[in-house]
Amino acid sequence: MSNNSPRVEHFRNLQRYEQWAGARVVASLRSAHAAAVDRASSDRARGIFGHIQMARHEWLFRLGQIPKRPWIMFPDWSVEECAADAARLDGAWSAYLANLGDADLDGEVRYTSNEGKPFVSLRRDILTHVINHSTYHRGQIALLVKAAGGAPEATDFVLYSRQAGIG
Repeated sequence: MSNNSPRVEHFRNLQRYEQWAGARVVASLRSAHAAAVDRASSDRARGIFGHIQMARHEWLFRLGQIPKRPWIMFPDWSVEECAADAARLDGAWSAYLANLGDADLDGEVRYTSNEGKPFVSLRRDILTHVINHSTYHRGQIALLVKAAGGAPEATDFVLYSRQAGIG
């Protein structure tokens, strides 16, 4: 059941940030591809963004929301394939969070890692991890986009919150 508790709304806002930042990364990847100064850096940046999407998909699967797909650590997707997958996952994550209740955040999730090891994590910790994982890799992408001759877009949370009128 959906609710508007501050804790749940915090994660919904982080998902809106994830969507905003993802769109900015796509613009950065397009600029790196167009510059073509260092194709290896551009390709690596694209692979890392694909990795972010693979992880977001995997966690939604572990949360019981979508079917599993084959795990590829760094998929060799085009910028447009990355953008389409990010958009699909943005919708799936938003739908999941729309139906999340406050008590759900404290629930345990049992899952198996890609290495076959069983784990149990709190749902709120998984949600936090997914955002932190993306943020970590966006920093790597920004460096690679710059090395490729592109223009990395700022993806800081505080910039998002200012633009969203919440900071």
